[in-house]
Formats: sequence, structure tokens, C-alpha cells
Amino acid sequence: MNFDAARQRFETTDEDLSQKVDPTDRYVKSYPLLLKSTAHLCDAMGSNAVPGVAHIVYGWMPTILQNLTFDDHINDHLIAARQINDFQSAFNLVDGLETSPINNSWVGLSKVLHFINPEFFPIWDSVVAKNFGVSDYKIKQKKIYTKYMKFISENLEFKSVSTVQDLFEKRANYTISKVRACEFILFTAPKNK
Repeated sequence: MNFDAARQRFETTDEDLSQKVDPTDRYVKSYPLLLKSTAHLCDAMGSNAVPGVAHIVYGWMPTILQNLTFDDHINDHLIAARQINDFQSAFNLVDGLETSPINNSWVGLSKVLHFINPEFFPIWDSVVAKNFGVSDYKIKQKKIYTKYMKFISENLEFKSVSTVQDLFEKRANYTISKVRACEFILFTAPKNK
């Protein structure tokens, strides 16, 4: 993974970032609603909420949900993400899984875990992976997702991260975590750099 190339994305200027938070964009508008829906489902249903959360998240994505687990033990493990309050525990939760129980995809799992706990689980997808020079084949590996998690945990203090958080508050009228701000910067980075 090319961490230096990805880290350069966080050195964007305020002018570059100000155009990226579009309050009329469907992803920007729906994000806080999906977080609230996820929280309500998790509060009401505990580990039984995981299949519903997966369907909510896949409704937000351009990919179709085709496979998920109804295994209580695994879903208890996933719902435990709500209680995580540090990155090491987030890494441990992911490491405790042999395979992804959501669509057999670490990408899909990253999104479900993010909506369960946006403070410690970054969204991982093919657009973000391009910033690291990660191929479509490698994006599917757990070790690549955990390296990305570590990268995000180590890069939360860039000025651009707080700028994106401020822009979401001012333009979209809601707050986002530093983790979400990092992922947003990588997701919206110019593709020609």
C-alpha cells in the first residue's frame, strides 16, 4: 500500500475541500439519517439488527447485498462494535473474524461497522483504495483493510480533517467523525494525482 500517496490527499487546501461537501448530494443528505436508523435498530434489536443494518448500508451503496449471516454468535461480535471506544479494540474486532460475514466482502463489512460505530471504523471501498494503489484483488483482503484502519487512526490530526468536519457542520448541518472526514477526503480526492 502506498501510504505516502494517500497521506498527500490530506494536504489539500480549504478551497479544494469547500466544493466537495454538497448538501444536495444524496450520499451527504442520507448519511445522518442512516446513522440514526442504524442506532435505533441496534438499540431496539441488539445483534438481530445486523441483517437490517446491512440492508440499509447496501441501499446506500451501488452494490447489491447477496449474502449475510444470521449466525447469532457472529452478529453479537459485530454489534459489539457499538461499545468500542479505541482503535486497538476496533482492530481486534476485525481480526477476530476469519471471513467477512457481510456479502463475503471486507468492503461491505467496513460500511456496516462504520454505521454501527463511525468513530473507529473507516469505510473501505475501491475508490478509496485507489489512493493507496491497491488493486481490485487486494481490496478484498482483510489485512489490507486493517492496514487502512491503522493508516486512518494515525492521520486524524491533519488540518484538512477538521476543515471537512467544519464544512459538514456549516453546509450540511450535521457533524461527522474524524474517521468519516478522512474517508471523505480520500473518496473525493482528484483522480488525476
